[in-house]
Amino acid sequence: MSHPGQGQTNELLKVDASGRLLFQTIAAPVTVASGTSLNPDYNTVGEAVDAGATRMNVIGDTFEVSGVFSPDTLIIELQNSATWDLGAHTMGSANKIDVRGNGAIRYTQTVADTPAFSSSVNLDGIDIVNASTAICPLVAAVGYDVASCDFTGDCVIAGSGGLMNSFSITGDLIVTTLASGCNVQHVNMTGTPVDSGVNTVLSNIRFG
Repeated sequence: MSHPGQGQTNELLKVDASGRLLFQTIAAPVTVASGTSLNPDYNTVGEAVDAGATRMNVIGDTFEVSGVFSPDTLIIELQNSATWDLGAHTMGSANKIDVRGNGAIRYTQTVADTPAFSSSVNLDGIDIVNASTAICPLVAAVGYDVASCDFTGDCVIAGSGGLMNSFSITGDLIVTTLASGCNVQHVNMTGTPVDSGVNTVLSNIRFG
């Protein structure tokens, strides 16, 4: 027997720990930018996460000062062509992170195989700048999605079950030995592919 539930437009249907269906209010987004000129709610994504925020709009260039980990699912929207600079820090969550919008993620890892994201993530329609001085992946996690992104620098792939689709790369495409069961397709690139992964599919790659 079914029972029609009714929620509000600002609510999301979820399943709690006991398997019960319930409506949960979708949190209003907070604003994030480093510096005070844009009057953001928080200076970094890390500050917003520590305060319990789960939805945030990065409205100006933002520089993380430490690693970030959230116990919740995060929705992050880059706005105004802002750059979210993780530096040599890693972003993670107990649940999936969703990043989309008009802007860029930049990371500058210095220790080989250290990822920008250590948990499952959806990245959609943003620029990604890999300025690392070592071979460091964007994501090292299970079941992540990267679609319609432009990479500056090398695109380094690790983790398992990653789906990467319809993007461009100015550097090399490097599938590391830490990658398994990843699928990479519809890529324009100026560099060369190096595939050291296991059960990895590379298809429809155009050079130049």
